[in-house]
Amino acid sequence: MICFVDHFSRMGFCYFLRSKTEVTPKLRQFVNELARRGIKVHNIQSDRGSEFFAQEGTSKFEQGRNAHEFTRYCESQGISHILYPVENKAKLAERWFLDHFTAADVMLWEGRLSPAFLG
Repeated sequence: MICFVDHFSRMGFCYFLRSKTEVTPKLRQFVNELARRGIKVHNIQSDRGSEFFAQEGTSKFEQGRNAHEFTRYCESQGISHILYPVENKAKLAERWFLDHFTAADVMLWEGRLSPAFLG
């Protein structure tokens, strides 16, 4: 799953993924949904995760983190892709995940569903 959270309004958009290769199409979908509402995305913040960067090289030591289609799409739309080290997680997005997954677990519990469904 990937979520996009607006830092000003705290509004979040959540998209479910089958694999990390779907991140760029979900970004396109997010940008298009906001454009229909008259909102332009100016900045995207991310870590240097493999869903945002291509892994190149034959060995672990040769692999570089080169920009791939995610960053190219951002550039084509005039969106600034801001990178943070993995250690500096986007605390707002992490908090968004925690709050919403906790709420979903509570709803599943109150609905008396099997614990197998709880996250």
